[in-house]
Parts: sequence; C-alpha cells; structure tokens
Amino acid sequence: NAGGVALSAVSNRGGDVEESSPAAPTTTSSSTKGGVGPNAPPPGPLRRLLPKFPWHELPNYLTYARCISIPIFLALSYYPVIMPNRAPVLSLLFAVASITDWFDGFLARRWDVTSPFGAFLDPVADKLMVSTALIVLAGRYG
Repeated sequence: NAGGVALSAVSNRGGDVEESSPAAPTTTSSSTKGGVGPNAPPPGPLRRLLPKFPWHELPNYLTYARCISIPIFLALSYYPVIMPNRAPVLSLLFAVASITDWFDGFLARRWDVTSPFGAFLDPVADKLMVSTALIVLAGRYG
C-alpha cells in the first residue's frame, strides 16, 4: 500500500499473478474527523475552534509532560534553598501528573488514537513517577 493506493492481484489460469489497475484509494485515520481515529465522536467546540492543532498527538504530549515532570519533582525535592516549604508544591505536581495520566488514556480511547508507542510509554512514565516519589519519601523520612 504505497501512497494510500491499494493494488489488487489477479490470478490467471497459468498460476501467474499479475497486477491489475489500482483499486480505490484507502483512507487513513488521520484524514477522518480532524485527525483522530475513525471511531471517534464528532469534534466538540474546542476541536472545531482549533482545527489545525494535532489533536491525535495530545495524549502523547500529556505523557511527555509527565516524563518531564519527573526531573522537576526531583529538583524541587532536593533543593531546600529554593523553596523551604515545598511539600504542597510537590503534592500538586504529583496530583497533576496523576490527572494527566487518567486524561491521556481517556482521550486516546475516546478519540481512537491509541498507538503502540503510547501504550509503551504511558506505563513507563507512571512507574517512573511513582517510584521517584517513593524513593524521595523513603530517603527523606525512611
């Protein structure tokens, strides 16, 4: 399937397979419903307002943000000079990361834009965030 054109093969009586004319072009999920999957609901007001935004990548962007929040969490944990009363900020950062974890999975399933890379990176980001928080807490209070 090169360039979205499917070629069909036709067998003649001699057993040889010859290529026939190109079949109807196939559609991909990125060309349907504003860049989201074929089973996605119609676009809402925000997706209609910003049609050029890559909505099909938003779940992965949220996962990337969660990965970036891990070093920020570590930096805020180990530098008390910057912020002596940092527990509420660390709690808020962890809570936002947890909410984005739920939200990216929700959007990926709702918009039918799940990907093998997202299916791999999402649990990795979760485990890294939770294990980082556990190690920080164990190192400080353990």
